Amino acid sequence: MDDSFTDFSGVVIDPPNVCHFPASGSGDWKTVIKNAAKEKRWTNNGLMRAWPEHLKNGVLPSNPDHFLEVHPARSLSCGAKSFDFTLKLKALADLGF
Repeated sequence: MDDSFTDFSGVVIDPPNVCHFPASGSGDWKTVIKNAAKEKRWTNNGLMRAWPEHLKNGVLPSNPDHFLEVHPARSLSCGAKSFDFTLKLKALADLGF
């Protein structure tokens, strides 16, 4: 993100419902994705959403203050490793609305 454009230099990438599905392999999603991404560039596919709901009330480390997010992120790829979240995109019982 270009810092001249915003005070929020990051973009949050939000895969759908990963808290409801175990990560493939060993570890939690954060560990699995972080290990796959060491020193590499990510490519993601999803919808960009500009929304001011988290300008000042983000929660570190996974949801910092931001106004741009890829929500939902349908896939992530990094080198030979890829994650497809398409089948996790569904309305679950605890959606809340």
